[in-house]
Amino acid sequence: MNILYLYSEVMGYTQATITELVNAGYKLFVVHDDMTRLNQYKMRRQKGVRFYPRSKMNFVSLQNLVLQVQPELIVVSGWMDYTYLRAARFCIKKKYKVVCAMDAQWTGSSKQMFAYIISQSGFLNKFFSHAWVCSGQSHYEFARKIGFEKNTIIRDFYSADTSIFNKSYKLKMAKKGNGDHFPKIFLFIGRLEKVKGFNLLLEAWETLSNIDHDWRLRIIGNGSLVSTIPEQHNIDYSEFIDPRKLYIEISDSGFLILPSIKEPWGVVVHECVSGGLPIICSNTVGATSSFLINGYNGWKIQNNNLDELVNTMIKVINTNEKELWNMSVQSYNLSLRISPKTSAYNLLSIL
Repeated sequence: MNILYLYSEVMGYTQATITELVNAGYKLFVVHDDMTRLNQYKMRRQKGVRFYPRSKMNFVSLQNLVLQVQPELIVVSGWMDYTYLRAARFCIKKKYKVVCAMDAQWTGSSKQMFAYIISQSGFLNKFFSHAWVCSGQSHYEFARKIGFEKNTIIRDFYSADTSIFNKSYKLKMAKKGNGDHFPKIFLFIGRLEKVKGFNLLLEAWETLSNIDHDWRLRIIGNGSLVSTIPEQHNIDYSEFIDPRKLYIEISDSGFLILPSIKEPWGVVVHECVSGGLPIICSNTVGATSSFLINGYNGWKIQNNNLDELVNTMIKVINTNEKELWNMSVQSYNLSLRISPKTSAYNLLSIL
């Protein structure tokens, strides 16, 4: 039993779902983008999986690969790749099940309205039989708007590698059991860019310097705004950290902050709640629909709103330690809603 993935970048969370598919008895054939990488994650080889660099594959070689492996289904994630679309069209003509994997939310933008109008002609049905979306309602709505029927939409496209990040939670609870105080550290993980709200976070931190507090800011990532990080005793900075080591940083931190201007999903949210981190996220972060209940395990803020971000961080600073520990447990409990296994078996459910 074979599955073919035509993917953009393969990440740690992608490989976690792939592992579950292998555990379910499938062989995976994964074509991955090795030309336009936006991160430093080093893909690991896996038993039961064959990888093919996109730079070595054209339409003819993709066509031959399909005919060679005869997959039960094909997953297309990098579906803005014209060659992938040609391969998807070829597979639909051959009566294969072809899944369009996507993380977009329905926002009603002019670009999405254009896609909606085009979809009325059944355009996407010429390429895909199913849609695999993130678990948020807005992601489901996007799939419906662009022409997928209810019974052709499956969920849980993205899942954190919970086998790694649950270690953070165990470490955190062990520290609590040993009498350690709640770690007073705000954590930012991601690209250091305006679209992630990183400049807003630095402005908020500068504003917080005007009040008396003993919290720190920990920043992990790379990007064009790295030079804007001030050299202060209460700011720690690290470049990209492999997910297999990142769980230690999460266990030592107190609160995730993700003030993104635009964030279709945000797997880092799932990674951090799996590690027991309460969170502050902007209302554009798709993953908040599954992993954030306002006032329960954190707070949702309006994107691009400096005052609200500052006031919410002050709210965290003034929250008592018992309640912070409770929010940590509540984040972990919410993280159980999705796993690599639910991701994999949602996909397999269409067979």
